[in-house]
Amino acid sequence: MQKFLVRKTNFSNILILVCFWAIFVFGCSSYPLVIPTDISPSKSKYKDVGEGIGTAAGFMFLNLISIRQTGKLERAYNAAIDSRNGDFLLEPVIKETWFWTPIGTGFVTSVSGNVIKQVK
Repeated sequence: MQKFLVRKTNFSNILILVCFWAIFVFGCSSYPLVIPTDISPSKSKYKDVGEGIGTAAGFMFLNLISIRQTGKLERAYNAAIDSRNGDFLLEPVIKETWFWTPIGTGFVTSVSGNVIKQVK
């Protein structure tokens, strides 16, 4: 009769594997950005205050650890609105650039568009 070698599974190995899987799947998740587009001229009046531009940056340290990456688009969008002290941004243009360094990669998101303010 042959003896079969049965390898015992170590609980700590399974725990480490599950932790790496969870970090891989959920580590860099964020909520979607909802841009308000329900602007009806019949409900209220809006004033065009000019073009607004906003930027926000994030960094991937060693391409593993995200620093200020989550919410970067939302920060740039709000900065564009705040640059003209408005309420909404019409026809947004989103541009992302990146740069590489030996310790990681940086990302810069720019949002520009026509800022409008609600007249009360």
